[in-house]
Amino acid sequence: MEATQMYGEVLAVVAAILWAASMVSAAGTLRNVNPLCANTLKILFGALSMVPIALIMSWSGEIFNFDICGVFFVIAAAMIGIGMGDTYLLKSTTYIGMSRSYTIAYSYPIFTMFLANLFLGEPFHYRYLMGSILIFLGVANALTGGSSEAGSKRRVGFIYSLAASLSWASGTVLVTQGVKTVDIFLANTIRYPIVFLTLLPLMVFKGGEIDLNRRDLGLLVVSGILGMTLGGIIFLHSVRLIGASKAAPLSSSSPFWASILSSIFLKEKLTLRILASTVLVIAGIYFLF
Repeated sequence: MEATQMYGEVLAVVAAILWAASMVSAAGTLRNVNPLCANTLKILFGALSMVPIALIMSWSGEIFNFDICGVFFVIAAAMIGIGMGDTYLLKSTTYIGMSRSYTIAYSYPIFTMFLANLFLGEPFHYRYLMGSILIFLGVANALTGGSSEAGSKRRVGFIYSLAASLSWASGTVLVTQGVKTVDIFLANTIRYPIVFLTLLPLMVFKGGEIDLNRRDLGLLVVSGILGMTLGGIIFLHSVRLIGASKAAPLSSSSPFWASILSSIFLKEKLTLRILASTVLVIAGIYFLF
């Protein structure tokens, strides 16, 4: 039992690193591609990369053991968490940068805790209050400072980041219920194409740019494989093993990795304020499990 618990915890941390790398890769295209288009294509490449994996796993036959209700939860989770949440995060990045937006969005374990307790019956502990306070301080610290013009942009960026946080929390709780009766590989195989087909007309209607250069195309391919395929499979394994209320907090190192990667690859300035905010958020999430 302890070995299974530890395995699930390690998987959650690995998923967090992959997600950070995925979002930084996608953010690297935002100078030429709008957020909705970037997220839609990222999901497409994630869906395509799942096909050979699903074919291999289908040989066992177990992948097709599922019920319709579970499939509904899996699809709804993807629509809200990936379709809406990731798009909101990328939009926030255009206002306040990846480091700040990712740190704020990672307040989502707070909402996950309350939703998991309310709808899944997962336990709630009073130490969560301390964690919530630390996360609030981290988010507030990330938003303070700068000129009034910068403050206006930060408010808009904060709204999008908070929307991403709420979307991720809702998606996490929904997928936790779904994977109880749906194979993890099947869950990823069916949810990504459906989300892509849902976002595609929205992208076209809003005039999404699809004239990609090789660099942007490569970044979105990498983003889809790392975050959607590998990160998605690994995190769903973690959720199945240790539950949503533990898997979500254990991904708390993701803002740290996102800050480091964005400073290296996106040339964002890694300030002491952002680092302090990241530490506060990570410390707060520590109290949530």
